[in-house]
Amino acid sequence: MRHLSTREIQCSWLPRAAPWLLVGILLTSFALRTYRLGDQSVWWDEGLAAWAARQSLSEIAEWTSSDVHPPLYFWILHYWRLLAGETEFGLRALSVAVGVITVAACYRLGLTVGGRLTGLAAALVVGVSRFDIQWSQEMRMYALAALLAALSLWTAVRLRMRERWADAAAYVLLMTAGLYTLYLYAAVLTVVNLAWLAAFPRSGRRGRTLFRWVLAQVGVLAFVAPWLAYALQRMPTWSSASPVSLDTFLRIYWTVLTVGNPTSVEQYT
Repeated sequence: MRHLSTREIQCSWLPRAAPWLLVGILLTSFALRTYRLGDQSVWWDEGLAAWAARQSLSEIAEWTSSDVHPPLYFWILHYWRLLAGETEFGLRALSVAVGVITVAACYRLGLTVGGRLTGLAAALVVGVSRFDIQWSQEMRMYALAALLAALSLWTAVRLRMRERWADAAAYVLLMTAGLYTLYLYAAVLTVVNLAWLAAFPRSGRRGRTLFRWVLAQVGVLAFVAPWLAYALQRMPTWSSASPVSLDTFLRIYWTVLTVGNPTSVEQYT
């Protein structure tokens, strides 16, 4: 009779307990994101989002073409307000829903990459992240961008592992949606391609793998190109009032990621 290793004994409970642990993480994530959701008044950027949601889809596209953010989040909020109402709680609830789904998406990503324990750890880290909770309580597009990033990474991994056209199509759809949500989402596209290039030498059928991947990137660019052609000619030049040193930059972002508050950072540093 074969003796079970310590690792096997420790992980033998996971298949039975994983679903319940995931439900617990999701419920906790939901509670953290809805706590005092409607207490704070709408601030400037949230007010702009609420105003934009009342416009037609074409008016939203025209407005965002000269803004610093693409239109997808505002299009979704336009329809969400019809369902949830226009209260602070109702409009912010979209970000709550997106934030909880992000936790589930991180579980799926971790499960695909490293198994159930990795998936549960990823879900827990994101579920209790003060940074993610903060953005899941605001009428802003960042929670949606985080969800699309997790799903884009997941489909990229699946495409790398299975090399199926369905995964390529899902990757193109999600990556395009991310770029229509946040211009900084280009960083996700860059990181995914760098990771793919690092893994490419270990590919089996290199010719077919390379063809499918390149075609997926071309598909993303093809879907984003019409919006860029429309918006770039209208977009003003945006510049920072004053540059900051690398040390200041690192302290700001370390503080924001830790406490979750993007304003009055100096109070928490």
